[in-house]
Amino acid sequence: LSTSMLPRREQHRLQLREVIKEFQRFPGDVGSSEVQVARLTRKIHDLAEHLKVHRKDHSSRRGLQGLLSQRRSLLQ
Repeated sequence: LSTSMLPRREQHRLQLREVIKEFQRFPGDVGSSEVQVARLTRKIHDLAEHLKVHRKDHSSRRGLQGLLSQRRSLLQ
């Protein structure tokens, strides 16, 4: 079973789960700073890819700015 055959939303969910597994401190950890930053980074990457195709999607661009701001505050 290939993940490329799944709907895009399911692909994103699987990618986020993999990111969480990679950065969690203990099983079930979804709230630590490392996990939050990693999840935000993944979402930022996905949204940036979306904006490369849909350049005039201003609401998504605004959402991207919010995610960047949130990640920046977690990193400080």
